[in-house]
Parts: sequence; structure tokens; C-alpha cells
Amino acid sequence: MSDIDTTLKTIYNIIQSLWNIILVGLSLYIFIRSTLIAKIAGYIATAETEVELTGKEKMALVVSWVKDLIPRLFRVLFTDKVIELMAQNIYDDMKKYRENFIKKNEKLK
Repeated sequence: MSDIDTTLKTIYNIIQSLWNIILVGLSLYIFIRSTLIAKIAGYIATAETEVELTGKEKMALVVSWVKDLIPRLFRVLFTDKVIELMAQNIYDDMKKYRENFIKKNEKLK
């Protein structure tokens, strides 16, 4: 085997290893994100029971609960702002669903 073949195989192995690392990282990111989405909805419902808190305080409470779930390695990707945006989008979707559900039930009466 020539030196070129050996070098090419080494480069191929390095690229393959890097690709596998990227795929594992991406898979973990997607898994964590989907888990967070499910948890955020429950945390929002729990925070809404705290009637003495303002909306911002409830959001801060949800963000702090979610931050506790995130592994340290992924806290760089899931910053407070990202978590807050996720929670706000989920809250908005839940609110739209509730409004549509009420409208449908009123039509049935």
C-alpha cells in the first residue's frame, strides 16, 4: 500500500469520526429540545396557578425550572433568552388553542 492510500484512509477515518460526532451532537440537541418543549407546557400550567405573580415573574420561574433540566454542555445553546422564546411560543400556542376550543364549544351550544 502506498503512502497516499494510507493518508487517504486516515483522512477518511477522521472525517467519518467527525461526522459521527456531529450527528450524535445534533441528535442530543433535538432530543433535549423536544423534551424541553413537553416540559415547558407543564411548567407554564403550573406557573399559571401562582396568582400572586406577574407575567414576567411567571416566565422567570418557568425559565429557571427549565434551566435545571438542561445538561451543562447544552446551556450554551439553550440560553435564558432561547428558553424564554420557546416558552412564549408555547404559551401563545396554548392560548390560541384554548380560544379556538372555547369558540367551537360556544357554537355547539
